[in-house]
Amino acid sequence: MKLYWQERRMGQRLILALYDESEVEVGAVRKTPRGFDALAKTNTYDPGRAQKGFETIEEAKFFVESFHPWDLFGGDLDLEVEPEVRPLPTEDDGQASDESSQAGAPAGTAQPAVEGPVQPAASGEPSLQTEVVPDQSAEGEA
Repeated sequence: MKLYWQERRMGQRLILALYDESEVEVGAVRKTPRGFDALAKTNTYDPGRAQKGFETIEEAKFFVESFHPWDLFGGDLDLEVEPEVRPLPTEDDGQASDESSQAGAPAGTAQPAVEGPVQPAASGEPSLQTEVVPDQSAEGEA
């Protein structure tokens, strides 16, 4: 079992790597215009485990670690956070970072990239485009 901070686009995430190689995010810090926000995750809502406005990332990380949030997610009581912060995961690692996933896409699904407007098919070629026409049969019926 491992416990480490990992870089993210706007801050760092505290990750608990379990024996079965799965990972659980147990805390996070992020940079804001007013300083750093910190959150130690729980199984239920607990506003006391989140705080805003830390002056340094070290203070925010200390706040998160003070709760030992990994205890709630199957971590050992004597587990210590690795001293080195791991870099942002890349696509090459087989993991997509949460910042790079597309909004609205369910986890684990990929959406095709679309560049520019869709062009109609040349004449004589079948078109895959369909036009959505609203159902007007209900209109006017009252």
